[in-house]
Amino acid sequence: MPDRFAKQLYEASDKLDDLSRSDIQILLRRAALRVTNKTQAAGTTVLIPEVAAMIDEFAAARGVSRDEAVNLALTDWAIGMGFMSKDDLEEDSETDGEA
Repeated sequence: MPDRFAKQLYEASDKLDDLSRSDIQILLRRAALRVTNKTQAAGTTVLIPEVAAMIDEFAAARGVSRDEAVNLALTDWAIGMGFMSKDDLEEDSETDGEA
């Protein structure tokens, strides 16, 4: 049995005329990311170009690496969404939740 995303792709291929251009773009981007992720070494993350550019600008503005910028942004998001608190961070952590 194919996974849920594969099922969505199969269903979309049967009703292309009913899908909007943006729906097709979303499905194709998700498929491309999945294929790309299968060819990447474990522990690496593939960012879509728009996100990569934003993270690189964020990193440059703060004088940190891309990895540190991703950690800062995700930590800030997780705190903002209530998934973690500042108390969960280690005292000497480079990510301080102020992204």
